Amino acid sequence: MNLPERIILLVSVLFTGISCSRNERLEAVLRLAGSNRPELEKVLDRYAADEADSLKYRAAVFLIENMPGHIGYDRTQMDSLTSLMMPVFRSSTPIPEKKEAVERICRQWDEDHGKLTIRQDIEVITADYLIDHIDLAFETWRSDPWCRHLNFDEFCEFILLTGASNCSRWTTGDGTTAAYSAGDWTIN
Repeated sequence: MNLPERIILLVSVLFTGISCSRNERLEAVLRLAGSNRPELEKVLDRYAADEADSLKYRAAVFLIENMPGHIGYDRTQMDSLTSLMMPVFRSSTPIPEKKEAVERICRQWDEDHGKLTIRQDIEVITADYLIDHIDLAFETWRSDPWCRHLNFDEFCEFILLTGASNCSRWTTGDGTTAAYSAGDWTIN
């Protein structure tokens, strides 16, 4: 085997190894999703079906592989707690008194309702939410001047993963609830 053939073989083996480890990691995360696995697979299937969506497929893999450890709170509980705290935040009382009031509300909440229900994003996030998030992130990446210069890895870190693409929806009031919640769960 001559040198160019050896180089091609080495590169092929390296890429195969990288691709296998990525598939293994994705598979491990999908197993962690438990009964929510079909929702995540819907996202992957959606973007795998069309070659034009190959970057969106990679973005979906990136998001799913990075989901473990990210949590969400029950949206109904969060809305109730927020409604109790907003008058305190909006008041003109000094900060130390606001802090005491918030701590009092939290203690009372814990006594009355228990701790906020926390779930792993991977267990509750929906395919529709992820698809909407990915599509909106790509739209932002391609159209907003502040991020058009980013390469794909930077896009994943700074737009896709952080949810910065949702800022324009939030500021325009277009779909705020859909942009920031997956059903009855507030995603963090």
